[in-house]
Amino acid sequence: MKVRNVALVLPLLGALVLSAAGQDSEAKGKVYKSPEEVFDAYLAGLNKRDPKTYFGCLTPEAVKKIAGEQARRGVQRRRFAEPAKDKKDDKLLRIWKGLFDVMDRHGLTVEATKDVKLSDEAKAEAALLELIKDPAAFLVESQEAVDKMDTSKRKEVAVKAKLSGVKIDGDKATGTVTEKTKDGEEKRTFTFVKVGDGWKIDPFPKIDKDKSAKDK
Repeated sequence: MKVRNVALVLPLLGALVLSAAGQDSEAKGKVYKSPEEVFDAYLAGLNKRDPKTYFGCLTPEAVKKIAGEQARRGVQRRRFAEPAKDKKDDKLLRIWKGLFDVMDRHGLTVEATKDVKLSDEAKAEAALLELIKDPAAFLVESQEAVDKMDTSKRKEVAVKAKLSGVKIDGDKATGTVTEKTKDGEEKRTFTFVKVGDGWKIDPFPKIDKDKSAKDK
């Protein structure tokens, strides 16, 4: 699966992923001075298939969350391909070797993950994140490995979208993203937050329950 069709941060990010704490190396990246600037970089990164750029446009918390999901799915794949020593699916092991190598480099070895129960996704992802020293680097490298695994010849269609109506309120901002699709246009609200001296996209904004109650 490719990290490009996650379609616009979860919709924009949606198909892209195998589908928080601290600003790790890749998450720091470039400093974007406005919501518009970080959105433009994010969109360009998606269309260039450059995970370092588009993941670098997300908040550190979002990067960590997606890294946990990626790790869980990676462990799931390895267990599916290697159910028993005498019944290995050599074909799948070969296809997914690049991903498994990345997992091993980042602490997600077979031995280290053997006791992680995947039935509870949230707990599994939290446990796997504890094993990863640099979630941002793991996320970028694992996505690059996943992209290389995709041997399909289908033509990539560029995501065409624009951001408008940005409203800044302190360290937070929202804007409307209009994406052109084969059926017309789709509009989504994007949330941005100030991280350090720059702006990041927050694909998992927290709901302000007090504000929601007042709006009802």
